Amino acid sequence: MNKKFILAFNYSNIHAFIHSFIKMLTKSKTNYHISLADAKMHLRVDTSDEDSLIMNLIQAAVVAAEQYTNRDIALTTNTLVLENFLGYVIDVDECNLISIDSLKDQAGNTLLYGNMQTYDSYFRIYLDNSLPIQIVTMVFKTGYDAGKLNPLIRVAIMSKIKDMYDNRENMSYNNLVDMKRFETMLNPFVAMKVKPINYNVDIHQIR
Repeated sequence: MNKKFILAFNYSNIHAFIHSFIKMLTKSKTNYHISLADAKMHLRVDTSDEDSLIMNLIQAAVVAAEQYTNRDIALTTNTLVLENFLGYVIDVDECNLISIDSLKDQAGNTLLYGNMQTYDSYFRIYLDNSLPIQIVTMVFKTGYDAGKLNPLIRVAIMSKIKDMYDNRENMSYNNLVDMKRFETMLNPFVAMKVKPINYNVDIHQIR
């Protein structure tokens, strides 16, 4: 599953000018942590007639959990392209960071950084050197590594799969109760979105 997001940023005030740039993020999810066999066992299904449906429900349940918690749960490879980037601080509005696989400038040179900070809803990288305006590309992984999914999140996802399977043809009151239980189990993992301070500022004297 691939998704592309395009966000434009342009902040300014009377004292400072913050250079505008565009973030383009592509996500590729490779491991949803719930196997077909595990889901079928949970649903008490012993035939292969609905394998395709159940696989779709697994992915839908994981995505629903990700949307509710504001964080990647499936093992996800992210490619982030910063166009017209300027400065030395890179803020990425993603959490559950596993690794940074590459960080390069537009010439393909690896960018060095000595400090990185992770927060509940984003992470920040401090480059060793400030960059002039150019394109920066970062590849990083988010979510949970195989075998490391939090047990409570796993239970919530399994309950969501069963809820969608049992109510695949109609909506009922029980479905709404199941949704509330799903959200209650995930509440401890919800990432509160906080807008980071932008340090890539060019200060201009007011004339």
